[in-house]
Amino acid sequence: MVVGEPTGMRVVVAHKGCVRLRVVVRGTGAHASRPDLGVNAILNMARVLPELAAVDVSGPSHPLLSGATSTPTVISGG
Repeated sequence: MVVGEPTGMRVVVAHKGCVRLRVVVRGTGAHASRPDLGVNAILNMARVLPELAAVDVSGPSHPLLSGATSTPTVISGG
């Protein structure tokens, strides 16, 4: 397997793997002077993030790997 991460050209014998989720939160555009006329999807996503952080991603342990982790890495809006 080729691991696309910086390994210093060392042989990798285990990998934690990867799961990518795409979460879409929709809104309704409005002028910044009248936000009451729209729905701000960015603020709605801000409410979703703590819920995602609370998801238990633990699973079976592996002797060569640390435990599972989860973190948001990209947010796009506008």
